[in-house]
Amino acid sequence: MSTEQRARPGAASEADPRAASHRDEAWGIALGLLTPLLWSSSGLFVKILPIAPVPLAGLRALIAGVTLAPFSRPRGIKPAALLTPALAVLLVAYTLSVLCYVSSVRLTTAANAIALVSTAPAWVVALTWLAERRVRWELAWPVALVLIGVAAILSEPAAGRSLEGNLLGLGGGLAFGLFTFFLPRVRLPAVERVALCNLVAAAVLFAAAPESFLAVRLSALNWLAMAYLGAIQIGLATVCFAAALARISAARASVLVLLEPLLSPLWVYLAIGEAPSRYGLVGGMFILGGIAVNLFARRPRAAKV
Repeated sequence: MSTEQRARPGAASEADPRAASHRDEAWGIALGLLTPLLWSSSGLFVKILPIAPVPLAGLRALIAGVTLAPFSRPRGIKPAALLTPALAVLLVAYTLSVLCYVSSVRLTTAANAIALVSTAPAWVVALTWLAERRVRWELAWPVALVLIGVAAILSEPAAGRSLEGNLLGLGGGLAFGLFTFFLPRVRLPAVERVALCNLVAAAVLFAAAPESFLAVRLSALNWLAMAYLGAIQIGLATVCFAAALARISAARASVLVLLEPLLSPLWVYLAIGEAPSRYGLVGGMFILGGIAVNLFARRPRAAKV
């Protein structure tokens, strides 16, 4: 070891590419864990904010889009990347998904809403089957588990407008499945895509019901909660997830994100005492199980030596 390295205790480890790789991976895992922690807080804030679903979804999207805009690099984006049918479907699907999710959380339990929206991977599998015109039978099991979970939640006896909320949650899962399916088909960087989707969603929702936005009257504390939903829960979480994907594999990041549907109903229960029903618990377990099986079924198998 050289004199300079002895003078700087960290120099040897800094020069070791394996140590740098381990640190990078550790940061990736930490960011991957922070992402679902932030995402999972949406259910609680959507529940407690005294604002109708359309302006809530629109203002949340607007704040998120404005927050992410400084992280975007529009100069490198070619106009041809914006004028595609895939991007049009992506924008419509995202707008529907955020509106359905917010409406679902308001009308049913947070556990049911997040579980039904989490059916998105099963919809992606179904869309892939349709696009490729062939069935990968190893993916039939996760889809079957998800369908059992959906059936369990939808069989829950209706209380008020809970059935409507459950159906909206399922619609949100379909919309987010479309969003996920078309995401790789849009040649835009991750942060730019999310920023654009949120800004367009805000514009569309405002155009659909401007009077509901103009009627919003919130206290300073509620505006802080709204700012958190847009800037932190979506904005910061998106930046964290993009940074995590730069350090760890997409498969590992996807497994870490499974924490979101587990944590979301927990925060709601701890804050306002809303407990999942038996139907919601059983359905959520099947849906999460199906998503987990789907993730591991898609992982590349190690080559035999």
